[in-house]
Amino acid sequence: MSPPPRRDSAAATAAASQYDIDCRRCVRLAAFVDQVREANPGYFCRPVPPFGDGAARLVIVGLAPGMHGANASGRPFT
Repeated sequence: MSPPPRRDSAAATAAASQYDIDCRRCVRLAAFVDQVREANPGYFCRPVPPFGDGAARLVIVGLAPGMHGANASGRPFT
């Protein structure tokens, strides 16, 4: 099995970072996010922004940051 073709790191990072934090396409998810934002105004309450090498051959996916203390930075694994 051959590895997938590598993309330019800057282009891949730019493509991954073009998401809309106010997207309303999924009505149930948008309502839940609104509810969490209202109940917890001091928390990050936004999608975790992408970071790192957009053309990396290995991607580590984990849970979103926790609410009580772990969510201070808005970045996982900090």
